[in-house]
Amino acid sequence: MIRGICWFGMLLATAPTVSALKPGDAPPAVQAKNQEGKSVDLGGVYGHRPVVLFFYPKSFTSGCTVEVQAFRDADKDLRVFDAAVFGVSCDEQETQHKFCDSYRLKYDLLADKDGVVAKAFDIPVNNGLSARWTVVIGRTGRVLLIDSNVSKDIKGHPAKVVSALKQDWEKYVAGFKPLFDRKDLEGWEAIAAESDTWKVVNGELHCTGKPTCYVRTKASHKNYKLLLEFMYPEKLGNAGVLVHINGEDKVWPQSIEPNLNVDQMGKIYLIGGASLEYVKDNPSAKVDIPAGLWHRYEITCKGDTIRLALNGVVVNEGRKASPSSGTIGLQSEGVPIRFRTIAIKSLAQ
Repeated sequence: MIRGICWFGMLLATAPTVSALKPGDAPPAVQAKNQEGKSVDLGGVYGHRPVVLFFYPKSFTSGCTVEVQAFRDADKDLRVFDAAVFGVSCDEQETQHKFCDSYRLKYDLLADKDGVVAKAFDIPVNNGLSARWTVVIGRTGRVLLIDSNVSKDIKGHPAKVVSALKQDWEKYVAGFKPLFDRKDLEGWEAIAAESDTWKVVNGELHCTGKPTCYVRTKASHKNYKLLLEFMYPEKLGNAGVLVHINGEDKVWPQSIEPNLNVDQMGKIYLIGGASLEYVKDNPSAKVDIPAGLWHRYEITCKGDTIRLALNGVVVNEGRKASPSSGTIGLQSEGVPIRFRTIAIKSLAQ
């Protein structure tokens, strides 16, 4: 134990306290092996969910053992914000595997043997030992927090991380009003659905994808920004969002559909006589998404214009939309999909 503390004392004596990486920066997209020897592509996680990277000197030393257990014990609080947590040290993959198993950790430990990940994040590395720093990447894929003073309160440090994630979430949804309260489907109406097609499960709206149907808001909306978080739990499929729904409730109603279909993310379909003039291609950008992760869809409808952004990337824009107001719907055909955040911000002047 004393030896572990001395190692970190040596690091403190040589490590700078300022990182070139700053809050608001884009984090480096690096890869590393986890405790199972599987490659983890951090760049593929940014923008999909918050990321917590806590760097520590060496597995099985006293302070590092306290730290990994502290993050393990904070698992429930971290999951509230869907954070992906990674412990990082310059240890071998086999050591990380043993460390993970010994303390029943619920997150990955990255084996950064050559300090590549640490150096990419400007974390000081001395004699094969990284400094005890933590980097948090926010929901939109930008650096949120860089903490070089973790050693002052190793055990209490995860609470600081949770607080940063909470502030990030509150900033993310500022000005938005929930359309879905995560309790029930009050304010929504299912069309052509069976009783178990749409269900609220653990604060999420689950759709089985069968039969072909949709659920829509009871209220009509105009001039707004719609924020959705969605996930295909098993495999990608054919789903979408219906905006400016008008006329008869049937499959399918007059509407404009920002698509969530595999290989057609962001493509807009015009249904039942609806019309739109595309600014560029339809879609204007290609964004591939994996199943099993939450993704962010932002749909801005202002006047007769529509703008779509998927995980922060603008994928389509249109103008001269007709109709330009109506109810809002969700649909999936044959494949399960889940929605979490469904919120709206008024853009009316």
